[in-house]
Amino acid sequence: MSDNQSETFDRLWHEAVEEHVSGLSDTDFRAMVARVRPPTEPLDPVSQARAEAEQRQSAGRAKARQLAELTAASNERARQRINLAPTLADQAAAEAERQAAAAAEAQQPQGFLPNRGQGQSGGPPLPVNETTSQKADRLHQLSAQQKGRI
Repeated sequence: MSDNQSETFDRLWHEAVEEHVSGLSDTDFRAMVARVRPPTEPLDPVSQARAEAEQRQSAGRAKARQLAELTAASNERARQRINLAPTLADQAAAEAERQAAAAAEAQQPQGFLPNRGQGQSGGPPLPVNETTSQKADRLHQLSAQQKGRI
C-alpha cells in the first residue's frame, strides 16, 4: 500500500467509527468506552468520593455481619453455660453434704476418748464425775508409773 492509500484508508476508517459511535445510545457508548479504554483515574471527584464511601459502607456492613455472628455464637455459649450451671451447683452441694455427713460421723465420740496427755501416757480415760483434785492425784500416779517404765 502506498502512503496515499493508507491515508485514504485511515480517513475512511475514522469516518466509519465515528458514524457507528454516533448511532450508539448513551448506555452503549459508556459501556464501549469502559471496555475499550477503562479510566485509570476517575475523572469526576464526586463519583470517586461516592465510590469510596460505598466501599467503606460495604466494608462496615460486612464487619457488622461478622460481629453479629460472633455475638450470636457467644450468646449461645453463654446460654449453654447458664443451663449447665444449676446442675453443676446441685452436684457440688450434694457432694458437700455427703462430705459434711461423713465428717460429722467421724467426729462423734465412741465412749470416752483420752485427751492428748492421756493418750501419750497410755492410761485409762478419766471418769467424767471426778473433781479437779481427784484428777490431779490420778495424773500424778500416772506420771509416776510412766517414770518407772523408763
